[in-house]
Amino acid sequence: MNTIDELNKELNAMKEAYDRLDQQQTIEKVSTESLTDDVNKKENEELRESVVRLTEQCARLNEANCAWKEYQETQSENLRSKLSEHLPIDKTISFDDIAQQIIDQIMKERE
Repeated sequence: MNTIDELNKELNAMKEAYDRLDQQQTIEKVSTESLTDDVNKKENEELRESVVRLTEQCARLNEANCAWKEYQETQSENLRSKLSEHLPIDKTISFDDIAQQIIDQIMKERE
């Protein structure tokens, strides 16, 4: 009978140790998941902030690009207008052709 009681005590002790170990693993798992959730939340927030910054930057770059295009078109029109008084230039002629016409005109005047 003593042996059975001893075995039962050992079995109960092993069950208690198993239960404690299981509880500890559950706590560690929850802690790890909680840390992972915190890291994921932080990463998501950082990504959101990056998207906001990049969106704002894209908007500023788009505005600058539009302003540059407008400036470039205005300057192109001004140049064509001034040169059209001296050379046969229309809106379809390329700047390379305009440069060539200027060179040709200079060469004519030197002759």
